[in-house]
Amino acid sequence: MLKTTVIGGILFLVPFGILLLVLHEVLLLALLIVDPIASLFPKDDYWGISLAVILAVLLILVVCFVAGLAARHAAFSGVSSKTDQFLEQIIPGYEMLRARISGAIAEGQKSSSSKVVSVMSGGLKRYALLVEEFADSEEALVFLPGSPNAESGVIGRVPLSDLEFENIPVSKLHRAFKFYGRGLGEIELQ
Repeated sequence: MLKTTVIGGILFLVPFGILLLVLHEVLLLALLIVDPIASLFPKDDYWGISLAVILAVLLILVVCFVAGLAARHAAFSGVSSKTDQFLEQIIPGYEMLRARISGAIAEGQKSSSSKVVSVMSGGLKRYALLVEEFADSEEALVFLPGSPNAESGVIGRVPLSDLEFENIPVSKLHRAFKFYGRGLGEIELQ
């Protein structure tokens, strides 16, 4: 049990470590770009933060804004979805992390690739994420999140006839699982 807990913790933290490394490198690159501009101003620190760091963060925000505008354009939407699919394959928990972030930025926004379904099993309605539908059979692969940690759970292959598509954003489902299902009734009524 201790071994699996440690391995689970490592797999949970690795994506965050990679994200921090990437953000660090992006900040260093932005500092290289804004340093010539920042050198034109006095070297005073403002609340312990240099002007170069402030300009670098502003540059990163502007680039993110422009990238967001580009991602909404039809020409770039294919690149964005292919990137998401690639990251889902190589980073464990990426889809759940993306759902949480999109839920924090725009409450109620649905994840682009995840579909919330309910699975009927022995008279019990269980909420799950549709992972894949199989073209050769009338079955689908679903992920049944655990509670209170929705990143762990059970994967199962179920008949499509046992699935019902739900109009629930992944971020709200994740939040409800964190609180042992509390709030799911309100979400269903919306």
